[in-house]
Amino acid sequence: MNSRDAILNTIKSSLKNKSRLPDDPAVDDKIVASLADITPKNIDGLAEQFKNELDIVSGEFQAVASEKQAAAAVRKIFDETKPATFTSTNGAAPRRIAGQLKKDFTYIGSDAGDRKADMARAAIGIVDVAYAIAETATLVVPFKGLDSTFPHFLPDVIIALVYKDQLIANQFELFDKLDTETAKNMVLVTGPSRTADIEKILILGAHGPRRLIVVMMDER
Repeated sequence: MNSRDAILNTIKSSLKNKSRLPDDPAVDDKIVASLADITPKNIDGLAEQFKNELDIVSGEFQAVASEKQAAAAVRKIFDETKPATFTSTNGAAPRRIAGQLKKDFTYIGSDAGDRKADMARAAIGIVDVAYAIAETATLVVPFKGLDSTFPHFLPDVIIALVYKDQLIANQFELFDKLDTETAKNMVLVTGPSRTADIEKILILGAHGPRRLIVVMMDER
């Protein structure tokens, strides 16, 4: 028996063993009740919960009424940081806002010659998401429909555009909404990249973006 078969047989054998925890037929109801106790009752409550959780993981939050105000907020970030280059995803809002910035800042698109190397030079990425989980301030990014995932990970600063109606309470609600194929290929992003592996010193930007700014719009 080779090592692969040995590992598979061990896994199969383990799956046949019953859990040592006692069966509780009401466990699903208890989970639902526990989640209800910590879930805000309206969309504004979810937005406040998301903001508070994002602050805990060193993310930044800006609330605006419309896409026009979001564009102004993004412009202010650009004016303050003066990025040499920037990029965006192909979503409608990032594309429109990027279009307003192209005359003053150098844009790197997904059609660049050496796409990975070129987009890695982008200082800021303007991105959209599918959902925002209020309980953990997590952004949900399915890869389906994206022309490139690089804007989400390569720039040092990520500006995520989120609509209030994209807020959901928790991951249980997320997987109720997603179909199986979409759930197979996506990422969940919670705050900027970080690590504290070395001497328990927190380092931001260790494996990806150093700064994550969420601009949340009231309406589409």
